Amino acid sequence: MSEKKASLSIDGATDSIELPIYTGTIGPDVIDVGQLTGKGYFTYDPGFVSTAACESAAPPLSRAARPPGPTVADPVLRESPTA
Repeated sequence: MSEKKASLSIDGATDSIELPIYTGTIGPDVIDVGQLTGKGYFTYDPGFVSTAACESAAPPLSRAARPPGPTVADPVLRESPTA
C-alpha cells in the first residue's frame, strides 16, 4: 500500500476522498483514482495524456519477440482516416 496520499475535495461533497500516490519506475508519481467510480465519479482525460493504461511487472517485448502483424507504433495505425 502507498504511504503517500492525495486528498480530493469536491464542491458540495461533505468529505474529501483520499487517493493513494504511487511511484513508478519511470516518469512522475501517479495518483490511483480507481476508487472514484465507487464514490459516483469518473475521470476525464480527453487526450489520454496523463492516464496510465495498465500496471505490469513484465518487461516489454523486443520487436523480434512479438508476434507478426502491425502494432500501434506502425504509421498506418497512427494516421486518422480522411473523409
